[in-house]
Amino acid sequence: MNTRINSGMNTRINFLCYISVLIFCITSVCNWNMGACYASGSESEGPKWFVFATEEVPEITLKQEEKAEVTLAVRASREREVHKIAVNTRNTPFTIKGVPKLYQKDEKDKYIEVNHIGGGDYFLKFTIMAKESTSTKTYNLPIIFLAGDAHSDIESYQLEDVISVTYEAEEQVVTSAELTISDIQCKSVMQYGETADVVYTIKNTGDGTATNIIVDYEGMNDDGILPAENGVKKKLSPIKPNKSRKITLPVKVSKNAVSGSKKITIRVSYHVREEDTNYVVEREEFYIRTERKRDTKPKAPKILIRNIRQSEKMPVAGENVTLSFDILNVGKLEAKNITVTPKELSRKTFTPLGENPAVYIKSLKIGQKRSVKLSYNISRQIEGGLSYIDYAVVFRDANGIENSDSVKLYVKNIKAKKEDVSKGVPRLIIKKYTAGKESVMAGGMFKLKFDVANTHVSSRAENIRVTMTSDETGAFSIAKGSNSFYITSIEAKNCKHMEIPIKVNGNCTTKSYPLKLEFQYDYRSVQNGKEVVTSGVLASEVLSIQVEENARPSLNIIKVGAYGELIYGEADRLTFEFHNQGKSPLYNVQIEIKGDFETAQKSYYIGTVEAGKGSSHEAEITPIVEGTATGVMIVTYENSNGKKGKKKAVFKGEVVPATGINVNDMGTEPDNVDNAKRNSSISLPVFILVEVMIFALSALVVRRFMISRYRKKKLLEEEMEL
Repeated sequence: MNTRINSGMNTRINFLCYISVLIFCITSVCNWNMGACYASGSESEGPKWFVFATEEVPEITLKQEEKAEVTLAVRASREREVHKIAVNTRNTPFTIKGVPKLYQKDEKDKYIEVNHIGGGDYFLKFTIMAKESTSTKTYNLPIIFLAGDAHSDIESYQLEDVISVTYEAEEQVVTSAELTISDIQCKSVMQYGETADVVYTIKNTGDGTATNIIVDYEGMNDDGILPAENGVKKKLSPIKPNKSRKITLPVKVSKNAVSGSKKITIRVSYHVREEDTNYVVEREEFYIRTERKRDTKPKAPKILIRNIRQSEKMPVAGENVTLSFDILNVGKLEAKNITVTPKELSRKTFTPLGENPAVYIKSLKIGQKRSVKLSYNISRQIEGGLSYIDYAVVFRDANGIENSDSVKLYVKNIKAKKEDVSKGVPRLIIKKYTAGKESVMAGGMFKLKFDVANTHVSSRAENIRVTMTSDETGAFSIAKGSNSFYITSIEAKNCKHMEIPIKVNGNCTTKSYPLKLEFQYDYRSVQNGKEVVTSGVLASEVLSIQVEENARPSLNIIKVGAYGELIYGEADRLTFEFHNQGKSPLYNVQIEIKGDFETAQKSYYIGTVEAGKGSSHEAEITPIVEGTATGVMIVTYENSNGKKGKKKAVFKGEVVPATGINVNDMGTEPDNVDNAKRNSSISLPVFILVEVMIFALSALVVRRFMISRYRKKKLLEEEMEL
């Protein structure tokens, strides 16, 4: 019986032992693998590698074809090899010349090219160039790093900061054209069937290009003047400012023409600017007298002008005058279809009042006369004293033969318009000005661009002295030389472009400051027939220039960690100070922390910091790496103009494991932490051997207990069977 009991008991115990050993070994292997995985996987599960700028990223402004050499001070959270760097300029008017490269400085401050980046001082250098564009706009260009090392795959990483580049388009100056018609040259008298050229000049006296120019004529009819070529409407090519175009119009007298003066009007339609859709029309008129060839006969009518009188009131330039005279037939035949027409009238002499300046008489018998009155406006430009109007007298005899003659009627004692000296004074103004596209910063410099315009229609300003003065704060001063400069002269209806470098006082706060420009100049005028030079004419303009104060935030890291040592995965405190050292408040001040630390809040809001004020602050941080942890504190703010700014500070802290063992004390460098962890792990054979020994000892105790219990049970079973 004892043999049977021992055999059964041994079988069950052995089976139980084998199962226990198998389970124990599997558990041990799993535990060892988990420890090994934890040791080897800390790198992959750690914080993401990143690159950031350690200094303020410059704001760049470029015009077309301009380029800028950019140098950024950068740093990485850990060292890695950099395979490629790219600046993304897609959908922007910029291009990168060459390849962006990384550098470090040697002992002599000389840049040495490198292909890696880490926690030291590195410099990224590249050249950016502006292409053609039509709009002024600011673009944020991301910078991409392609990096990796022996423990990680090559991946792309974006620089924490973006570079802000503004494209400054050329200023679009609004200009307009102004065409005038002048120097009309034509025959004053033309006979039936005769052909001649009318020549005149179209000049652009404006500051823009005249486009879509169309020239046509009014007053051409079959009973007078006709074009000698087909069509009178003509389209001209654009005329640039201060350019002129000479036009020739061939004309002829119709065979059906009626003798007399014919008014022809030149009409020029054009666009003052290319984008305009409405036409501006300029008109100018001239007269041509038509007549038949004189056919001399022994007997013919003869027309004389007699008893010439002018209005009693003294004729004054700019006012009206009336001429009265008698038309008398002293010939030996009756005169028919008599016309008396003024010749070569212009705006500089006399202008007829009324639609028809000519006199028409159906017939005058021998010895008969007819009294006539004609009224004219005297030009303001006419000279005083004696002047005259030349008339053409055309008539037909009883046989229909046309005769012609001419006569001058004098206007006496014309009083010229007294010169208004005040109207002859040229006036200087600032037509337009700009301080540039960028903000005018306190303590900086800018180029003031402005146009000095002479608004007078005929007088020229000479010997112009321009003096720039600021207010009592002394906000502005000339960067080079004296605050006065000279302009030789500015013609009437012209302007002079100036560019002056101006320095801004560093004590200026954010607001508009006045800049006064005073002009002292001479001009020439005619008084009593003599040229007179008037000196010392004064004029002034006050410009308003917006100045922006340089924000001066100060950020200081006081202490990293409450006790000077950080523990991996445990929250701690970061103490820092923020002060506003400027002269204007800073608004919406916020703090953000990036790097090898997690924070309790995404950002810390400080709010408004008054000028000259500041205080200490604390932020909760949790290190997520062991060894040396690097963080970046970024302060963003807005100045009194609403412009955003940024300030950075880099801080570091030594982080120990939660067990209290500092990996740096194990004789390994931070880059070899993973190897140290793997070396500290127990190998699999040794681990299993220790576990088996512990199990064997336990199995002996269990075996004795099981044997004793099994024997007692069998004895009880046998006693019950008995």
